[in-house]
Amino acid sequence: METLDLIDTAPVFYEPAQIFSTLIFLTETRHLLLKKGKILGRRVFRYFVFHNESLIYYLTRKSIASRGSIDLRKCIAIPLKSTLSGYSNSIKVLTANFNSEFFLFAKSEFECSQMMLYLRLASNDQIKNILDIYCSNQSEDELKPLKESDSYKSTQIEPVITTSRRTFAGILSPTSEGEFDAPEENAAFSIPTSKVGCGSHNVSMNENLSMIEEDAEESYMKSTHEKSLEFKIPSRGKNGYELPEIQSPENIREAGLKYMWNFQLENAKNCFSLMKNCDLRCSLHYAEVNLFRVLVTGRKSDVLRSSDALAEVERMYTTLADSYSEIIVAETNLFKSILLFVSGQKLKAFICMRSAWKLFRKYENSLSTIKDEDLKGRVIFGLGLFMLIVSLVPSSISTILKLAGFTSNKERGLELLYKCREMKISRSPFAALILGLFYIDMEPDIDKSKAILDQGLAEFPGCVLFHWVNSIVAWKLNKVDVAVRVLQDALHCCGKDLEPLAAFIKYELGWFHFLRMDWYRAREQFESILCDTLSLSSELDSFVKEALTYGDINEARKPAFEELFFRRVSTKKKTKTGWLEGPQTPSHKDRVYIPHKACLIAQLAGCLAALKDTRVTFWLKVTKISACTPSASRTKLDEEFGGLAQVFLYRQFTDLLPFEVIYFLKQHTKLLPDMLNTIFVTAEHIIQKLPKEPTGSFLVEFCSAKMLQIMALCLNGDTEEASEISDDLVLKISGLPPWGVYLAPHSLYWISRAYNAELRYEDAVNSLEKARKIKKYHFNIRGKISRVMYDIKNKIRN
Repeated sequence: METLDLIDTAPVFYEPAQIFSTLIFLTETRHLLLKKGKILGRRVFRYFVFHNESLIYYLTRKSIASRGSIDLRKCIAIPLKSTLSGYSNSIKVLTANFNSEFFLFAKSEFECSQMMLYLRLASNDQIKNILDIYCSNQSEDELKPLKESDSYKSTQIEPVITTSRRTFAGILSPTSEGEFDAPEENAAFSIPTSKVGCGSHNVSMNENLSMIEEDAEESYMKSTHEKSLEFKIPSRGKNGYELPEIQSPENIREAGLKYMWNFQLENAKNCFSLMKNCDLRCSLHYAEVNLFRVLVTGRKSDVLRSSDALAEVERMYTTLADSYSEIIVAETNLFKSILLFVSGQKLKAFICMRSAWKLFRKYENSLSTIKDEDLKGRVIFGLGLFMLIVSLVPSSISTILKLAGFTSNKERGLELLYKCREMKISRSPFAALILGLFYIDMEPDIDKSKAILDQGLAEFPGCVLFHWVNSIVAWKLNKVDVAVRVLQDALHCCGKDLEPLAAFIKYELGWFHFLRMDWYRAREQFESILCDTLSLSSELDSFVKEALTYGDINEARKPAFEELFFRRVSTKKKTKTGWLEGPQTPSHKDRVYIPHKACLIAQLAGCLAALKDTRVTFWLKVTKISACTPSASRTKLDEEFGGLAQVFLYRQFTDLLPFEVIYFLKQHTKLLPDMLNTIFVTAEHIIQKLPKEPTGSFLVEFCSAKMLQIMALCLNGDTEEASEISDDLVLKISGLPPWGVYLAPHSLYWISRAYNAELRYEDAVNSLEKARKIKKYHFNIRGKISRVMYDIKNKIRN
């Protein structure tokens, strides 16, 4: 069976202007539709309008919220004579693959031919082509009824329903046109008997229709035992919330995405909830709203909600699957991998990422066959993202990824991400964020990154993620004050409910305060975030909670803490479930997952050291215990900061701790000249307290202070004084005790930098040779040493 030809359905409509007037009429006026409810199987009437290649139906003639939509592409339309009083013609419509059937009713043969024309065009995906032809000669105002759809305000529908229920049985009986199944229907109701012609009641057709619709709606509510519709539409203008007039899946997705990317997350959820049960993409976007919260808060409750929403998308796939639903499944797996990574389950995250990649790769060679631009853009984004990321990982890891089936192609990945960004579809903002981050760190081009992010902010001024990444740009430009201001804007965009919970942004803000040497504000942020990460089951966290709440731990509990420090490893209650387990997450048990927790504690200890707070010793011990305790979130960086904490427990002073934290987190290049001068002066004060011939722990203090001074002078351009200090330091490095040897390669590296700037190439190479001989130490820089040596030797040869 084939779709009907245009000449067969409506031979009089050939001119684009005539066709266009037909399209307007059918999108402005609601017509009667008869279908079978999918759940209860009852025959139900609905009122519909056409919209692009879809049909959108409503519960009553006056309903605002739509009950669903039906895709008309590749449908088959069969004109029939109607047995329904008041309607001379009807059209039986079979959707693609014969998944469902329904009947449309027309009051005249002319109206029937109009509907047949529309169905033919929609079936062959020609509606947009007609618009394009007509657009060339018509003004935007003439197109507005179809494109923006202020369409159903004119509802001049006057069907006369005088037929009893038995009449419909004849229309839909197996002997006439066969049984049919209808598209998604939340619930069904039976049409009441018509009240037309009831004795002395002289009622007009319109009044009769209103009475029928009111009874129908009341019957619907009773049959489903509901007091209201599934989604109550807020009043327009309230909190800036507004729904599109025609609530097709496309319009709902567009409105919801604007709310989501402007971080009006509740409005976005309200939008997507309208269609999430009948549109797979809306279902996924509904889950994305929770994912956006996770990216900002890192909270267990948000991770659980997001995980449940993604599981619901997977369940919806079994009932709403179509030819390209696997693209949505691929995105679902990608988002699941993000959640698993955030919660520290890296192996499971890798498995989900591989599943997502395989599904995206399936469509790589058939992109041209995907007519839906949004679906095509989703594939383009997925392919570009994976190709770019795999190309950026270290070669040792990329080899494993290639064996697992991943493809590495940086140029192709960038090309696809740019293409996705330019398509202006649902994944374009994600592509812009990835490109912005790429040009910040991987292939530094700050101007290009800033241009991409500024364009994103122009489109979504309330987007927390764009503000967040923009703060990194300011930080890279050594504009720490600007970065702080931009992060404060990001927090403001979170809204009053989300702002107190935005742990990740508050951590970034605390770190920027740290770089500005605003120790009080940095400490305040770090303590707040650390408190949110605590687990009630952790032995260590019980001491941390007490210290954060009361300023210190009780004297009676200090021996227990010292015993824990001696043991190094914190234990947990055996009855405690995993981080993501348990049916509920009460607010008093909710907590934040944050990577590099030991590093966070070391930063807090650095603030206390700068403030001359004697409790710094307690927090150094906490750092060491946290770094030694096995957990899914523990990283090599945590272990290295645990080692640094142990070193400072051996050292005579802790004044230089905050500056070593900045240095070993590789943020010293972001410091302004006055901040570098502060480091130099603080180091000089420490040197003045040391004996003239320092040894042991005093020598560690001496080397640390001198190394920081040389670094500060080199970054400020005063390499002559730096080389003079280097001459003094290079003679004493060999006497460092084993626990302080981590300073030797870093000191020798900066000594070589000073010598190189003063054209003392041989001395620079000798220093680097000594540094390269040191094998095992925390914060390894062997790669950097080799690169600098290679550059200096090239200068000598040339």
